[in-house]
Amino acid sequence: MAVNNKVIVFGGNHHNTLGVIRSLGEKGVNSYVLIHDDSRKSFVLKSKYIIKGWIFPTADSCIRKILMEFPAELNKSIIFCTSDDATYAIDKNFHVLRDRFYLPLCKTAGATTVLMDKKHILKLAAEHSINIPLSWEIIDRIIPNGIRYPCITKPLMSVHGCKADIAICQDEQELRHIVLSNSHCKDYIIQEYIEKEKEISILGAVLYNGDVVYSGCIDKLREGSIGSSAFAVMADNKVLGDDKQKLQSLLQDSGYTGLFSVEYLYKNGIFYFLEINFRNDGNGYVPTFTGLNLPYLWYSSCLGMNPTIPDKKNIHFPCYFVVEPTELTGFIKKRISLLNIIRDIKKADCFLLYNKHDKKPFYYQIVQLFLHRISRPFRK
Repeated sequence: MAVNNKVIVFGGNHHNTLGVIRSLGEKGVNSYVLIHDDSRKSFVLKSKYIIKGWIFPTADSCIRKILMEFPAELNKSIIFCTSDDATYAIDKNFHVLRDRFYLPLCKTAGATTVLMDKKHILKLAAEHSINIPLSWEIIDRIIPNGIRYPCITKPLMSVHGCKADIAICQDEQELRHIVLSNSHCKDYIIQEYIEKEKEISILGAVLYNGDVVYSGCIDKLREGSIGSSAFAVMADNKVLGDDKQKLQSLLQDSGYTGLFSVEYLYKNGIFYFLEINFRNDGNGYVPTFTGLNLPYLWYSSCLGMNPTIPDKKNIHFPCYFVVEPTELTGFIKKRISLLNIIRDIKKADCFLLYNKHDKKPFYYQIVQLFLHRISRPFRK
């Protein structure tokens, strides 16, 4: 059956975006790609699976290009989001996009943005009997009483903050320093800091008919920075037990359709829900490598193709993988030793930048990182 629906992948200059492009490309579905980034250069746009690509400084300018480049057609185009900014931008423009595109959103304008608010999603998780850490809210930098220390800070809305806004604070003085001196963010969710035994995530897709498909669980074996995987393994998701059913109920009640990921902490036999990302995950290519191609399943469901979910015996676990940019950053900042990197590479089944079928993005990025590094003394 000939398919004339165009595919648009919209997100940052990141291996997250590259993972969706490759997952679809390996199934014969090439993409149009819009990158929002300050740079004029993109390693993502070197992928052989791209029909045409553009790079703009903001997500809003990408939306304008989408509306100009992809007019209304009989066969609606399909949009994949690979960043919070992309999801936020299409939700803001829900009314002008919904009749022309299949959108990875809830069914009403603004509903996905509400879910991206960490306070709201934690409340929703608690309503579905999912364990959550103790949490407090900081609005407009006003710190409430009663916060338990140590704690961890996170932007209330990821699109209004950045990784630098995530910090562990041992006391009120440290918290005040983070909140009051930060120029990125005014509103935070503050959570009790749990000395985790491990941190896991589960990826998935809510198909267009409402069915929920889960990947295996990712167990972070090594972090490059707070929350960022450098070396990890994907294995069977049975460790989550009843939480999978509770999570399915939450997602179906939300009305969302599209790719997602969920993050948990584990301690003393309890999984603590942290957040849901309503977009493709940075590690989203790993399920594809194991045999579960989530982007292609959602694409197929949009077109009413009744996608076949692979049988568990055809999913290849465990799958060890390396996130090369995070490993390299960890090495440069002396968080990860060269010996550990060599061990990780030897054990890895999958890499998120290097791909033997699509090598150009990897080599281009390595060259750019090298040139950036050696030019630093001349930029001072």
